[in-house]
Amino acid sequence: MRKPIFFAGVATVIVGIVILLYGLHFGSQFTIFAGEWQVTWYVMQNTRGLWGSAIASAKFPTNFNYDPLELYTRAEPIGFRATLTVDAPKEIKVRFTIGGDDGEMYLFLDGRKILDLICHDPNNMTSIEEKLSVGRHTLELVYFQVLLEDDPAAQFEMMIPEQRTATNIMTTG
Repeated sequence: MRKPIFFAGVATVIVGIVILLYGLHFGSQFTIFAGEWQVTWYVMQNTRGLWGSAIASAKFPTNFNYDPLELYTRAEPIGFRATLTVDAPKEIKVRFTIGGDDGEMYLFLDGRKILDLICHDPNNMTSIEEKLSVGRHTLELVYFQVLLEDDPAAQFEMMIPEQRTATNIMTTG
């Protein structure tokens, strides 16, 4: 009498393992790997994008929204340049979104400008979908402040449209 229950239990465990492994394999098809943004802060020589001296370095998470930006209390305009390495284990479509306030932002993918945003006031956003080939890619994000009377802001999001969530970006570091 106990043997049928035992075999039914074993069969249920095996089916559960198969479903779990299939789910993990299916989920890995929609994953890219990214670390943290490596950020260098600058004092701008003017509000038209003339870069001055580097004043600090920092790290941002892969997806971020800073409103206001740190260092916003300085009397002179500020800006930053940030780089992020992204690894794509397979060809995949990714949506990049940038947003900000009181400045101008530019996003580069492997040295090619893919987004630009003039966001003098109020907060604005723009997005683009790009297909990443298999391998390592470099993103560069550039922001500089053009309005000094308000608080500067910057935001970045990278998501995979097929999953419609930004939480599928596996961060390493």
